[in-house]
Amino acid sequence: IIEQMAHRTVPLHVTLWTLFNIVPVAGMALLMPLLFWHIHLTPSGFRDSSEPADPNILPDQAVAETPPHAAERTPAEKIEQSPWITVLLVLMGLGYLYTRIRSGTFSMDLNMMIFFLLMIGWVLHGTPIRYMKAFHEGGRAAGPLLLAYPIYGGILGLIRDTGLADWFAQLFVSFSTAHTLPFWSYVSANVITLFVPSGGGHWAVQGPIMVKAALRLGASLPKTAMAVAFGEQTANLVQPFWALAIVSIGGLSVREMMGYCLLALAIAFPLFALSLLVF
Repeated sequence: IIEQMAHRTVPLHVTLWTLFNIVPVAGMALLMPLLFWHIHLTPSGFRDSSEPADPNILPDQAVAETPPHAAERTPAEKIEQSPWITVLLVLMGLGYLYTRIRSGTFSMDLNMMIFFLLMIGWVLHGTPIRYMKAFHEGGRAAGPLLLAYPIYGGILGLIRDTGLADWFAQLFVSFSTAHTLPFWSYVSANVITLFVPSGGGHWAVQGPIMVKAALRLGASLPKTAMAVAFGEQTANLVQPFWALAIVSIGGLSVREMMGYCLLALAIAFPLFALSLLVF
């Protein structure tokens, strides 16, 4: 967008390798460990388990995957717990990849990436039943946020096509100066991200407005662009899509970590805001 509107590119030394970016990142690296060290649970605060856990078996799989006698397994149970089924599926997948490569139709697009991840999952879990239950556990933790994605898509369309995002961003631009535009871009980005949580979608909505305003006011284009990115990232602390894999692996819910995310936001928001005003 900057290249199209300003007819020049923005190199890394005026975005990532600047004091307004390095200082708050360093501040986060210092303050966040201190914060969580201060509020971490003592050993007595953790949930206790009287039985040793098998790292290869999820808690709700212990009974299903370890029947008392192998002879008591039904044919269906033997199939779903057989690693040979996984071997067969992986070989079929490799055969498909070989055919695509040999025919010259192989392309590392989004669908192929999903296929690769599916194959890797089969290999790492070993048996069909373990993979199925891992999917179930992950889906249970991620379900509420996955359901929100279509809704966010609709909100993005409404905000973009009705001009609401333009109006909101222009509201902040109206009382900005060349010095304060990055700061107000950052503040407005935090609000807009609550409705448009996608980084790319957010920049597509707010980016052109802020770049145009920076050109009109003579503000720093790199800092203004980075301010929008800062706002998108700090607001993600209250919309932790990035944590779906973590909560799934840890057996947590997003609700259990939201308090910690808000504490992190209380540190991150003023750090980046002050940095945009000072440097």
